[in-house]
Amino acid sequence: MKFPALWCTFKLVLLVGHTRLKVIGDGNGRFMIISCRFQEQDFVFVNVYNPMNEKIDFAKFTDSLVSVSQSALFIVGGDFNTVMDAKVDKTSNHRNRGHRDRFKGLTSFLEFFNLVDVWRWLYPEEKNFTYFDAKGKSSIGHTMLVMQFPYAGLVGQPSC
Repeated sequence: MKFPALWCTFKLVLLVGHTRLKVIGDGNGRFMIISCRFQEQDFVFVNVYNPMNEKIDFAKFTDSLVSVSQSALFIVGGDFNTVMDAKVDKTSNHRNRGHRDRFKGLTSFLEFFNLVDVWRWLYPEEKNFTYFDAKGKSSIGHTMLVMQFPYAGLVGQPSC
């Protein structure tokens, strides 16, 4: 079965059938929320960019997500410009500017929605990223799912 792809400018790709999408953004390109219904299941896809020179207000961001995430499978990805564990989430020893505030905002956000970083859940000790582009020196630091996601209930590392 083939589905058309919707390409968003924030590098978020969502495969959908013939369905309606609800798209919410902040107007500054810092986040995009796409909600849809696909094969009888509600989905919410969130893409985040938290630049170094300004910070997302996680309280407002959380408020904008509460109404769309109640019964949906909730998937969040993007660049939060902070790390959860500096030992495995960084390639350099450079100080992470503004890390403390960003870290507090991100951990509150993760706890509020009961999200888990998929990469870190699968590879807790590996010093690597969800995606890394050496040429552009960019990475996707976090891809998170709600713990109630059908496959997130697995205990320990999956056997592949």
